[in-house]
Amino acid sequence: MITRGLVDAEHHTFLISAPDTDPTETYSEGQVFDAGNNLISVHTGIAYGPVNVTLEQLSGDDDMFLNGGPAIDLDAWDNVEEVHVVCRQPMLFITLSNEIVEEFGELTSPIGARCFRIATRGRAEHWDMDVDSATEDYLIQTWPAGSPSMIREIKASDGVWPVEH
Repeated sequence: MITRGLVDAEHHTFLISAPDTDPTETYSEGQVFDAGNNLISVHTGIAYGPVNVTLEQLSGDDDMFLNGGPAIDLDAWDNVEEVHVVCRQPMLFITLSNEIVEEFGELTSPIGARCFRIATRGRAEHWDMDVDSATEDYLIQTWPAGSPSMIREIKASDGVWPVEH
């Protein structure tokens, strides 16, 4: 199932999390997002304003998962990262001011972990600015997964949010 919409970024961030999850309780840091139990904290280039989000929810039952998940055109994106997080509650798209973005609905999964692969483009173009219309794109692919993992960087080319390893 594919859903497209706008999510408002605040303080360079939007969340995919359970409603009562503390957005600072992360265990893995990346250039695209930080991860914790029931939590993905996405890093935007803009300080405030809307971003374009495409959510692709996958079942995890297809043969594509034998080879690590769905294909992604790396040439179309500046950065791509992936992680498996523990999801014991439904996760929602939430702004830092605690507003739920209803059009994306709940991301539910059996008790266990869920894979999140997030691709970005356009984050460096309006760095630290307040915008009125979307200037950044995010593809979020998600599916049920095995055990939790640290963030795996697949591609990093925009130079935004570097992580010291």
